Amino acid sequence: MKIVPTEFVATATAITPFRQEHISSAYLGWLRDPEINQFLVGVSELTGIDDIETFCGKMMESENDYFFAIVTHPERTHIGNVRLGPISWADKTTGFGIMLGDQRFQGRGHAAEALSLVERFCFETLDLKLLAFPVVHGHDKALHLYRRNGYHEHADWPERFRKGAVDLPLIRFSKTKADWKSHRQSETSS
Repeated sequence: MKIVPTEFVATATAITPFRQEHISSAYLGWLRDPEINQFLVGVSELTGIDDIETFCGKMMESENDYFFAIVTHPERTHIGNVRLGPISWADKTTGFGIMLGDQRFQGRGHAAEALSLVERFCFETLDLKLLAFPVVHGHDKALHLYRRNGYHEHADWPERFRKGAVDLPLIRFSKTKADWKSHRQSETSS
């Protein structure tokens, strides 16, 4: 049975289970923004509110995904989303995706805090062993985030990112539960 998550809070950021109220014109605006959606598959300037409702509904109902809204703390402004999944319960592994859609909050540490909160949920609450996912080569903000937060960078992913005329390689990033524990210990001892 799927564990029902609660809210997780850091210094300036919280992740909270995604709810219908998070679907908004602001969210639609992020997905239609070419700067935000350039590395997202399946979204474009033509994405509509029905598309968001369908996708979010699937994520909220899924037994193999956790979908969170990223909100500022304590103000509670919705600034992005995090998906943990699909989870392989048998292997205790999962994929991951993050979108910090509200550009006013980019570069302020919210993505790093949200990542840290998701890792805690993944490795402590769910007791998963591996977080592994592809990142588009050229997505410099994402590459910087994962490199800075102790993720292992592996050879290119066998699949490629294709969107319109764009065809880019994918790079695999991963962190094990042991890596996470070690990274946390080094942060607290410094």
